[in-house]
Amino acid sequence: MSTEFFCRLATVNDLKLIHVFLPGVIDAMQATGNYQWSDTYPTDVEFLNDIKLKRLWVVATRSIGVSVSGAEDVAGFAAITMDQSPEYVQCGWDITEEAVVAHRLCSNPRYRGKGVAQMLYGQCEVVARDRGIKRLRVDTCSENIPMNSVIKKCGYLYVGQCSLGLTGKGEGHMFNCYERNLE
Repeated sequence: MSTEFFCRLATVNDLKLIHVFLPGVIDAMQATGNYQWSDTYPTDVEFLNDIKLKRLWVVATRSIGVSVSGAEDVAGFAAITMDQSPEYVQCGWDITEEAVVAHRLCSNPRYRGKGVAQMLYGQCEVVARDRGIKRLRVDTCSENIPMNSVIKKCGYLYVGQCSLGLTGKGEGHMFNCYERNLE
């Protein structure tokens, strides 16, 4: 038996699968000093809005050779939007320029090392090309060493840092900003 991975728009039904692994991901992030996510972000408010706007994508899995149809799992998710934070001007970006931006990208630890994040960044490119947009942008907490590495592996170039106004333990953290041009 093998597993097939594929990217699709998320549905409300995917939230229960996301909630299985998201708390552990947040705990692991915070254990390394990365407080960009907490029990107050991301929440179902963001996820439901992303689903409604058809911009939450999941990498789903399907077991090949299993007779149970529809048995899927969520290997990761990302909001693929055109929303740029006003703070992006701190790294020199013109936020009036159209760009596809990945937000809230997360891999299920069960599927780490399977290329899930790369598939989601690949979906960013598909969305951008479908819309005729030439720029891809992403930010991640400077403390998020694994994600910074994945972003660079996907061909994004570091352009600077910005602050995103985190409160609590995340206050003062800087976010690394990356861009990839499709021209």
